[in-house]
Amino acid sequence: MRAGAWDQLGGVRPAGNRQNDLREGGCVTAWLAVRGTVSLAAGGGIRGRTGVGLREAFSPFREQDERLLICATNSVRALDNAFLRHGRFDYVIPIGPPDLPAREAIWDRYLAAIPHGPLDMAAIVEQSRLFTPADIEFAARRTSQLVFERVLFESGDEEVGTDDILHAIGQTRRTLTAEVVAEFEQDIENYARL
Repeated sequence: MRAGAWDQLGGVRPAGNRQNDLREGGCVTAWLAVRGTVSLAAGGGIRGRTGVGLREAFSPFREQDERLLICATNSVRALDNAFLRHGRFDYVIPIGPPDLPAREAIWDRYLAAIPHGPLDMAAIVEQSRLFTPADIEFAARRTSQLVFERVLFESGDEEVGTDDILHAIGQTRRTLTAEVVAEFEQDIENYARL
């Protein structure tokens, strides 16, 4: 990313050496993969560490005040139990699939860019149950593509209707299943610390 682009992100800049970030402080965001490996935002020296090595890499960071370490994973249950012991992280905050108001807000964001008439938002939101935010984005893009093709090939209406969106939703594979959501809810019971 060119230097000027970082200024557009409110002054956020990548650090050249993530291990130095851990020693010197600041905010570091880490992604914990399902198998317990880690990659730090914007790359760097910690990538690929697991288990004990990862805890050792985080230790200098945690020993100092005014430090914020944020880690995220799609599967808390897949992480090593030693990594989840009390004292490793102050909080374990579950962020699950979007609920009804969240889905409606996500749809509103994407539909704002698509010409449309009155919509049955209750039907759209209900039919997108078990969608992640990325699934909703994909369904909205699919809706745009379907309407574009209708205008281009059929000289049809360019305004999106509820049926267009429901059709796109029907063509979009859900990332989540009832089983995945049930596992997540069990993980909240087992691991959440707020």
